[in-house]
Amino acid sequence: MEHLSGIVSNGGTAIRLLAEATGTTVRGNRLHQNVVGIEVNGLDNDVRNNVASHNTIGILVRGSENSIRSNTANDNSETGIMLTEDAGTDNRIRGNRTRRNLRYDLADFPPRVVHDQHLDGQPRPPATGRVRGGNEVGGTGTSRGRRGGEAGDTA
Repeated sequence: MEHLSGIVSNGGTAIRLLAEATGTTVRGNRLHQNVVGIEVNGLDNDVRNNVASHNTIGILVRGSENSIRSNTANDNSETGIMLTEDAGTDNRIRGNRTRRNLRYDLADFPPRVVHDQHLDGQPRPPATGRVRGGNEVGGTGTSRGRRGGEAGDTA
């Protein structure tokens, strides 16, 4: 059994991996009531088995070749998991649970490729490295990389 550490009401970002972070593992944390639960910059980092809830943004991804998997990002006031415009390539977003986030459960800005499909429903080209299947997305704020995603969309 993993022992979870907790960061509550840090007033900013609870855990931030800087651009210089390479090969870092962030595992088994509870992050609540922060602006951002976990911010991932850098290269080839592994973020897994964390709970980020009741933040503004649960997990914010900006780096490249990072693995974001098996996390829970629920009940955040903005977004569960967000890939920003400056997020690099080959980030692997898999097996996460995002529910009841006020605005977006899973967001990719600007809207590009999400959930193994282009937003127009056509199959995506292989190896784009954005958001891949296996994420459980649902609740009232679901997004497929655009505003107005329909509740109940699933990965």
